[in-house]
Amino acid sequence: MPRYHNPKRKRGDTALSLLAYASGYYTPNTLFPTCSCNFQFTSAIITETDFSISLPKMFLVFEGVDGSGKSTQAGLLAEHLREVRGLDVILVREPGGTELGDRLRDLLLDPRSGEMAPETELFLFMAARSHLVRTRILPALRAGQVVISDRFIWSSAVYQGLAAGCEPREILRIGRLAAPGLTVSRTFLIDLDPDLCFTRVVAPNRMEGRGIAFQRRVRKGFLELAKKYEARFAVIDGRGTEKEVHERVLSKLPVRGWSTCSRG
Repeated sequence: MPRYHNPKRKRGDTALSLLAYASGYYTPNTLFPTCSCNFQFTSAIITETDFSISLPKMFLVFEGVDGSGKSTQAGLLAEHLREVRGLDVILVREPGGTELGDRLRDLLLDPRSGEMAPETELFLFMAARSHLVRTRILPALRAGQVVISDRFIWSSAVYQGLAAGCEPREILRIGRLAAPGLTVSRTFLIDLDPDLCFTRVVAPNRMEGRGIAFQRRVRKGFLELAKKYEARFAVIDGRGTEKEVHERVLSKLPVRGWSTCSRG
């Protein structure tokens, strides 16, 4: 493996935000911060060649608190893009989307799994994400398909990070290994009051059963990220009927990038 070193890099460059990198503000051709763990990465310049993901893509993600309706909206958008625009679309979910991912999903969401440290959850989610990216998302993007994902890296940054106490930058360093060089075209944040979301959950899983206070922290975390990286987020008012929310999603679709997508 080649070693990378940038002798002109200034000390202050280590403050470069990985949150901005994950949101797509910085491409893989950017400076990689020094890790603050017990081991350290060499100051590095990473190029597109190192990631081999310079490809046409339309990668859309839905985020939100549990019960916000994001999964429903992800499905409605996939249906719209297939039937109205005639595009080739795959819809995936996190955790899940693969045989391994579904097994990890069962483990993470089953109340019988008991309490887990946020770090434990994080690595299980990242394992499922890494497998999903390599076996389904990247092959689909290379084929020109539109990929819609029900949750992605921001969920880890919020659920295990801002809401549970892990350092978000450390989470996104790990996320860089799980999904190297992969950035999201647009993230749709379906925003809804957790008190209302809570009434929609009939049989809460292990994550949903953490209570309303936790869900409020989750919503706050998502909104903070959306405000900081507003160019990459579309905050969608989750109130109203499914059709009304769907129309809001359609109004926030990216304008460019569709010409490279394959037809269904």
